[in-house]
Amino acid sequence: MDLMKVELDNINGVLVTTSNRVAEELEVNHKDLLKKVDTYIQKFGSEKFRHEFYIESTFENRGKQYKNYLITKKGIAQLIGGYSSAVEKAFDLNVAYINKFEEMEKALIEQKQLSLELKYSNNIDDLYYIEKDIRQLKAKANAIKRELLEKRFLIDEKIEMLDNTGLTSPMQVYRAKGIVHIIQDA
Repeated sequence: MDLMKVELDNINGVLVTTSNRVAEELEVNHKDLLKKVDTYIQKFGSEKFRHEFYIESTFENRGKQYKNYLITKKGIAQLIGGYSSAVEKAFDLNVAYINKFEEMEKALIEQKQLSLELKYSNNIDDLYYIEKDIRQLKAKANAIKRELLEKRFLIDEKIEMLDNTGLTSPMQVYRAKGIVHIIQDA
């Protein structure tokens, strides 16, 4: 069995083929294929469920717009399966589409994995630089803390020297050390 060559499109992350392309590959009239798809769609009932198989679309030919369907992997299995006994090449076409869908799904998964790896790689680099910045900020904060402690020590020494001179009252010393708060009478 020679594998047929089929095409798929990636539309917003959804792999699809088109009804006009499938009609051409099956060598059937596109209008007849559309009727078959419409019959399947009527049986679904649910709009959401229908979109898992067929998505309404149009195509342009000679300046005119024509009805068309984007057909998903599920839709291909259903649609071509419906032709398998009536159209000789339907079986080969179905196998070709199954293989193409799997090939492209695998490629999309690999692409997403590479994208995630790149994203996480960039995040790790970002984390390294953020961590480096945090270490630098901590070092600056510790330097400021040491400087404040040194200044506080010098202030305490000067307050102690003033207290030893006897020129200041105990209340003034307490105020300088921040121990007593001034309360004024109203």
